Amino acid sequence: MLRLLALALIAAPLAGCPYCPGEGELRLLEGATTLGPGQSAQFEYRWQGDVRSTPGDCDAVWSVGDVVGGNTELGTVDACGRYTAPAAIPVATAVDVIGSDHGPFCHDCCPYAAQTVRLIPAAEAGADAGT
Repeated sequence: MLRLLALALIAAPLAGCPYCPGEGELRLLEGATTLGPGQSAQFEYRWQGDVRSTPGDCDAVWSVGDVVGGNTELGTVDACGRYTAPAAIPVATAVDVIGSDHGPFCHDCCPYAAQTVRLIPAAEAGADAGT
């Protein structure tokens, strides 16, 4: 029995990210999943129904794609899950906003959840762009 335990302790770090069953969810609390330049959306991160991060209790690692906090090209996401589209969107594209307990480099690790946000240029966003 001790040999099995020792083997498991040695093998675990070599196995990479752990897999765990269940589902994560990013709930849209405010805004939309299609945004024009400068527009924003507020997300709430949940794992198996439990709230992990919400505007009143910011407790997750937020990223846009593989960039913690995002950047000016992809858009930014704050510590509480508010995503803001970039100021300039030359062509329509999509980005993934991710809430995680582990950070962006382990998307197959649990728990995490992602939501695709479609970004559209100002001409397509209409008169509400930038609000």
